[in-house]
Order: sequence, then structure tokens, then C-alpha cells
Amino acid sequence: MKTAMYLTLSLAGILFLPQSRGEVEITSFTGDGVITWTQGTNTISSYTVEWASSLDGPWSNSWDSLADIAPTNTQMSAPVPLYYRVVGKQTPTGTNKVGHLFLSEVVVTTTDAEFVEIYNNTGTNQPLDNVYLADYNTYYMITEGSGSPSVTDFRVRFPSGTEIADQARIVVSLHSATNFHSVYASYPDFDLDAADINAPAMEGEIGASRSLSNGGEMLVLFFWDGVDNRVYDIDYLLWGSTTHAMDKTGVGTYLNDTAAASQDYGTAPAVDKSLVRTDMSEGTETKTFGNGVSGHDETSENFSTTWEVSDTPSPASAVTPKRRFRRRP
Repeated sequence: MKTAMYLTLSLAGILFLPQSRGEVEITSFTGDGVITWTQGTNTISSYTVEWASSLDGPWSNSWDSLADIAPTNTQMSAPVPLYYRVVGKQTPTGTNKVGHLFLSEVVVTTTDAEFVEIYNNTGTNQPLDNVYLADYNTYYMITEGSGSPSVTDFRVRFPSGTEIADQARIVVSLHSATNFHSVYASYPDFDLDAADINAPAMEGEIGASRSLSNGGEMLVLFFWDGVDNRVYDIDYLLWGSTTHAMDKTGVGTYLNDTAAASQDYGTAPAVDKSLVRTDMSEGTETKTFGNGVSGHDETSENFSTTWEVSDTPSPASAVTPKRRFRRRP
């Protein structure tokens, strides 16, 4: 999990936008084109120097927009670097971190059949303390004690002490374990119905009419330790359209997500079908300078290629061993 910190400097050497998290400090910008900064007290894993033509951005670390410009008029223009900033990635300490788990299968209709499957391909057992699941795009406001779900949505976490074994899959029914059993003839690992004794219930905020939208919605698996001023995306899925896409760009210390309108999305599965992840490499997802637990930009995945519709939903069918999760003592 990584925190971005930055200060911004103009081309003329004037300091702008000092951050409350001022661990990265730009100390000089000399006439020979050298920018200098100090780290402060935090351990930074890497730095990136970014530029923009405006203090409002967008910020870039690539020169692609200034290369191979096609002649389209007698008078041409292009945004050029006027402002610079240094972005530092910090790997925080602590014991409650989690690896890069995957959302692996989703059913959105009918209601009793709705479930989310999570797969652990990290190589080790992973603790699920502080791991949350939500289906709406302001989920990250949990750090401010706000952004609660509507009556049709949810923002829930796994019970304390739960962990998922390596190469295992966990199934979360979005309704009751009993209703799930009526469809699949087996019980889920977790459900969203505290009154049903056939599976442990997820904890958190659960809308009375929660349901995944058939035509299009999003899901996000994320980490929050209850203290940090930001969350860390573990995995994300968008299907049907970009209407409900998440984008934390410009919020607090978050790095830029892919613009909502530019995000790719998977096909919305019909009744008695599921959406299944087929690419564990996450396709062309950007692997750096993102808001994910591994530094990925989870919003940049090409879902239309990395997920496909299955005619036969199979919650946790690939599980070995049979016991998929356990409570730590």
C-alpha cells in the first residue's frame, strides 16, 4: 500500500501548494534545469517528477503528447511544462496489509443468485481484516465517516480474524445463505444477512434493498485500516456502462484514476449467467502510479477483454482445499 506525497514548483522557481503531509520538500530548481528535493522522515520506495501546463493539471510524466504532433492547421499549439512536482510513493509499515486479491466471478441476476467471488493468487494466505467490498463509487469517503450507501447498495467488511488461503476462493452471497442455497444447492462462505445462521455475515452498511444493477454497475474490493486518510483499491470491476465508474482524481492525496468516461467495461451478464475473470494479469492495466495496494491503477483495466460471460455460474468451483477460509485465533 502506497501513499503519494508531493510539492509543486513553477518553472520560475516559485513554490506552490505545500501539502499538510509535507514529507517531500522541493528545495531548489536551478537555472541549469536541475530540480532538488528532500525526503523527510518517511521511507519512500520511488519518486516521479511530473509536469503540467497549469497548476490544475492534468499532471504527466510522459512526453508523448509533445511528440509526433500531426499538422492540422497553419497555426498549431500544445501544452508545455510550466509547473513541476515530485511524487513520492511510500510503503507504510504495519501488520494489517493485504496482497493483491482478485474479484473472480460475479452474478447480478436473479436476486437470490447474486454473489461475488474473491480469489487469492498471491502465493500466501492473506488476512482479510480491514478488507471491504462495496458497489458504489463514493465508497472511499469511509475515511471521513461519510459516503454511506444508498438503500440499494452496500459497503461491508470481513469479520475480524478472517483470512483466505492461497489459491482459494471465497464466495459472498449478497442476500441470505438460505436463498443462495436454493439456487446453487450449497452455502456461501459469507452473506449479507445477519439473521441467517447458515453463513457468517459480512459487517458494515447494508442497504435494505441492496442488489447489483443488471444493466451496469461497479464493484470494488478495498483496504482501509480505520486510521489512514485514504483507502487502497485491491480490485475493481465495471460492467454495462461507465455510468457508475469510480474516479478519485483530485481527492485528497489520491493519485489520478482513469477518467470515468474513458474506462473500459465488461459485458452485463443476463439471467442465469455470470461474469468471470479470465485474465489474472489484468490485461493492459497500468501497473504504476495508481491507488491500488500494489500501486496499480485498478480503473485502467480493459475489462471487456479480461472478463467474459459464462453460461454456467460456478461459485468457488475451483476451490482446493475445500475449506476456503479460516478464523485466526
